[in-house]
Amino acid sequence: MRRENIKKHIKKKNRIRSHTFLNHKKWEWLFIYKRLIKTKDKKEFFFIYNKKYDILNKMEERSTHMKKNQKMTRTSKNKDLYKTTQQKIKSKALDDEMDDTFLIEYKKGVKKQPNLKKENIKLNKNDKFYIKILILLLMILICFLLYHFKTFSHNQTSIITVEENYLFLGDSITHRYDLEKYFKNLPVVNSGKEGDTADKILDDMKKRVYDYNPSKVFLLIGTNDLDENNHLTETEIINNITKIVSKIKKNRKLAKIYIESILPVNHDIRNTPSAGKDYKKIISINKKLQKYCLEQKITFINLYDKLVDENGHIPPKYTTDGLHLTENGYKVITKEIKKYL
Repeated sequence: MRRENIKKHIKKKNRIRSHTFLNHKKWEWLFIYKRLIKTKDKKEFFFIYNKKYDILNKMEERSTHMKKNQKMTRTSKNKDLYKTTQQKIKSKALDDEMDDTFLIEYKKGVKKQPNLKKENIKLNKNDKFYIKILILLLMILICFLLYHFKTFSHNQTSIITVEENYLFLGDSITHRYDLEKYFKNLPVVNSGKEGDTADKILDDMKKRVYDYNPSKVFLLIGTNDLDENNHLTETEIINNITKIVSKIKKNRKLAKIYIESILPVNHDIRNTPSAGKDYKKIISINKKLQKYCLEQKITFINLYDKLVDENGHIPPKYTTDGLHLTENGYKVITKEIKKYL
């Protein structure tokens, strides 16, 4: 009976304040239930129950208080935000007022200050426009330079006629050399010129050498340089010949160079153009050229020894006028040059 009464009493309390019981944890209710069952005295029972119930009420009050505090903090934060937004709005309003005063001053006749931001934007747009123009000009300039260097660049051309191209470079002795007759079925080119000297060849290297893109160059020059009217020393003549060689090496790296010795002359023949050309100078220059060829690993073709007689002259059977060669003379040098073709 006693237990039944206790259960009835708990049920009544549950009806009155069901929300408190529902929210509380199960283990706490079991603890209360056990304590209440063990109590024999009714006063003690109600004392324990009410005390526990008071604790629960206090807990509920605290939770509600905490919730209120949370709400208050949220509202306080919102209030702070509200205050800050109002301050911003007020500051904007002040800015607007400043702008209004500025307009009023302008109406009165005060000069309007320039809008720096807008001007900066305009300048940036102009800068972009100018940059685009500069880029276009640079592109045009690069294209022009590429075209120029491909066609007219520093006496260089990309003309290639045949794989093998034998160039004979020199003065009137080379010019009168009938290459097609003596070198049949061979790709030979005659680049000789009447009265030519080494310095004249240097001035016209493009037309005389580079345009033909030679695989081999046979250089015979120096006879006209020895003329007294030219007033050139041995070192100056040799320097001019070496400059021709270095330019060919630089601009036509694959070309093989052959330097031919200066041919002997004969002053004894009447009205000879060999007058003024010293025999000793010819021998001296040939020796220096041979030494230069050994140092630079260039082939030196000694035609002087093939055409000279015991007196150091070219015999009449090899020359027409003491300087230029006859057909027999050309046959001798052709036989020697063919060794290198």
